[in-house]
Amino acid sequence: MTFEEAKEQAQQGIKVRHQYFAEKEYMTMKGNLIVFEDGCEIFKLSKDVRNESMRIALVRSMDSVNERVSTDATIMSWLQFQLIDRETASTLYGRATLEEALVELREYNKRLSNQQRMAAQQQQQMAAQQASAEQQAGEVIYGEGVRDKVRDQQNKDADRMVKMQEIASK
Repeated sequence: MTFEEAKEQAQQGIKVRHQYFAEKEYMTMKGNLIVFEDGCEIFKLSKDVRNESMRIALVRSMDSVNERVSTDATIMSWLQFQLIDRETASTLYGRATLEEALVELREYNKRLSNQQRMAAQQQQQMAAQQASAEQQAGEVIYGEGVRDKVRDQQNKDADRMVKMQEIASK
């Protein structure tokens, strides 16, 4: 929305956010004064800010105790469906807001996918090593088979030579 639209919303008491505001920052208006979440009041904004996009900030109406209870129930359902592990759940339980829990859920899933990717890579490496070892063992066995055949052939040739010499000497 434009600055003028944001100004109209702020004059109605709606909390308005700028695209570069931090997550908990907002502004409202009291008369002609712009009032920020920390109580800071300003009379005028620069022309540059007026041309940038603004947005309405939605603030939860749930009190902190009910939010914690609701978040704890959500965390327990995540744990039940194995979306998070016990360690993460115990870290969040009773301490986190829903936003904090969602951030940790995303981080846990990132860690889990990285672990799964690493395990798959290790499994591929082990399979490649095993295939290489099997190939080398096959080559050794084949080499031994060839040597045995050559040795057998040499023994047969030697036996023929001995028999031929015996026949020639008779």
